Formats: sequence, structure tokens, C-alpha cells
Amino acid sequence: MIQPRPNKLQPRYVARDARLDNYQQYRPSSTTGVFGTIVSGLILTAILTLVPWHQFSSFGFTDLDNYLVRLAYIQRTFDGYWFHFDSIVDIFSSEIVWLALLQASVALNMPPETFLFLVSVFSIAIIGTFSARFVGPVLAIVLLVNPAMIDLVNSQVRSAMAISIFLASLMMTDNRKLHYLSLIVAATIHMSMVLILILYWSSFRLIGLKASANVKNAMLVVLIILIVGGFAVLGQNILDYVGDRRSLSDTGGKSLLFMVPWIGVFLLLIFGARDVAQHRWEYYFSLMLLGTVIAIELTTSSLFRLLAACLPIILMNYSLLRPTPAILLVIGMIINNIVFFVLWL
Repeated sequence: MIQPRPNKLQPRYVARDARLDNYQQYRPSSTTGVFGTIVSGLILTAILTLVPWHQFSSFGFTDLDNYLVRLAYIQRTFDGYWFHFDSIVDIFSSEIVWLALLQASVALNMPPETFLFLVSVFSIAIIGTFSARFVGPVLAIVLLVNPAMIDLVNSQVRSAMAISIFLASLMMTDNRKLHYLSLIVAATIHMSMVLILILYWSSFRLIGLKASANVKNAMLVVLIILIVGGFAVLGQNILDYVGDRRSLSDTGGKSLLFMVPWIGVFLLLIFGARDVAQHRWEYYFSLMLLGTVIAIELTTSSLFRLLAACLPIILMNYSLLRPTPAILLVIGMIINNIVFFVLWL
């Protein structure tokens, strides 16, 4: 009899732990069939990309305008400048894959609007497919149609593409080469993915620890403090090095009222999770992400876009919560989306 092929993506720190010897059971499990996944993905793609949201939003799509200006500049000065780097570090920090895509679109005489639209469609198609598969088609549509996701997909197209490739890599963990290659590509599209990869790696370290839940939670707090402290000290230097147009000195964090819903999600995950959550990477990933973003938003800078980008992973925790906290999570997210729409339109 043919034996099932073993999973190659068993990190050493997981394989050594007898309690986690079957890594497959700690991977996300699909909650819906192929048909439901495809239909949900198509519906989300249509809603988020075909509806003229820019006509309804009172804030506009600033990032999209910047990309159009960037593409217009490349069209005027097309000279293959993205090959001109002084070191391997420069190649990585300059987000070479995104620069190559911009250059290729110009070389193909593709209108900037068409190129950015195709990036939006590509991104939400993957985000929608991932969410429908691991969250559920109905919840994916209800909870992902919100101003933050609309802005991510239609304006912050580079961030959307990077996170979509990261989510795609999570669906390819059986193929280790494709999984790791996708992670590298995501990081060379947007440098913010480096933080996401750190959280992803750290979450597996935590589930692989032979320690009690209290010890893991204490280590989680330490990791959040280290990340926030490192961002406070090195954040501006990193932005300057990669040529980011933002400045921490003039970028205020969000108000406490704005972050209340996300503080609520953070508390629900801490106090409402079932025991199985201690063995799921998405649980620790979400806690570290929420804790880091909330702390940074309320102190120094704005990282809210990371919450929007990683919302599909945060929603995966729905199945890890006890019934009442799970219902509160969904109701709270729906109310937050409605309020967000009222303020955004």
C-alpha cells in the first residue's frame, strides 16, 4: 500500500517536540470545499475591485496616486535603473521584485492604471481564496469587505501583493521550496514583510516550546516588548535606509478610541481561546501582531496597515475561540466595519 508522503516543512524545533510530532494537525485546516472557495473569492474580487470605491471615499487613494506618479517617471526615464545596486543588501532592501514588475509593465507599454488594477485583482483573488478556505466563505465576505481592506487592495497595492504572496505560501507548505521562495518574493516586494516573517517564525518557536501556557505567554510579552523597542529605536533609520517617504517624527499614532476594537480582539484571543490554540501558530502570530501594532499605534507611529493586511490570519482564530467569544468577535468586527464605513464614506 502506498504510504502518504510526509510533510517536508517540519521545522527542527517542532519535530523535536514529542507533543507536536504530527505537524500536519497544527496547520490550518480547510473549512470549505473548492466550489465555495472559488465562488467566495470571485465575489470578494468583484466587490473590492470593480466597485468604484474611489468615488465614494472622502479620503481618496493617496498611495495609488503615488504609484501612478512613479510609473509615469519610469516611462519618461526608462533605463533599467533597477539593476544599479552596490551590494546584495541593496538589492534586497530596494524591493527589487516590485521594481522589476514596474519596469516590466513599462517595457510592455501597459497603461499604469491597467497594471495597478491587475495587481489589485491578483492580490484580492489570493486573499479571498485563502480567507474562504480557512475562515469560511460567508465570514470572509462579511468581514473582509471593509474600508481598510478596500484601501489595501486598491491603494496600497504593493502591500496587498506582498501579503497575498505570503498567504499563498501558507497554502503551499507541503512544497518546501515553493513555500520558502514565496516568502522571499513577498519580502522583496515590500520590506514590511520582514516583520511579518519574524512574527511567523517566532510563532512556530512558541508552539514548539516544552513549556506551560503561562511561560509561553510571558515569552510572547517579551517578544512584543523587544519588537516595539527595536522599532522605536531603529524605525526611522530603517525607513531612511529603504527610502520610505514616511517619517516617524511627523506620523502620529491612532487615538485610543480608534484602537479600542483591536484591543477588544486582543483580549478575546487571550481570555477566550480554547486549549488547542496553544498549539496553533496563527494564534501566537495574531497575538504578537496585535500587541505590537496596538503599542506602536498608541505611542510612536502608524502600523495599522499591517492589521488590515493580516486580517485573514487574525480571523482564522475564530475557530480557536470558545462559542461565546467567537460570536462576540464576529459581532464586534461587523459593528467596527459599519462604523468605519460611516467615517470613511
